[in-house]
Amino acid sequence: EGFDYIEVKDNGLGMPPETISKAHTNFSSKGKEGGLGFQLIREATRNYGGAFNIKSHYVENRELFNDVKTGTKIIIKTPTHPYFLNN
Repeated sequence: EGFDYIEVKDNGLGMPPETISKAHTNFSSKGKEGGLGFQLIREATRNYGGAFNIKSHYVENRELFNDVKTGTKIIIKTPTHPYFLNN
């Protein structure tokens, strides 16, 4: 059985380790006002038998480390739909 991979990257501030560690739980980084991204990714990948991984380059004080590359990459892995395996 094959797998498909989707990779999403940004060049934002990155994510602190405590946020990444909570991403696989019912957690909102935005509090009660939003932050549904992880919940949607988690539920969609689980429903299709997949998984996701988060890698982030985070700098706490961006002003001191302005030249350091930051950002987050999410890799989503899902089983290839049978239609695409046979066509």
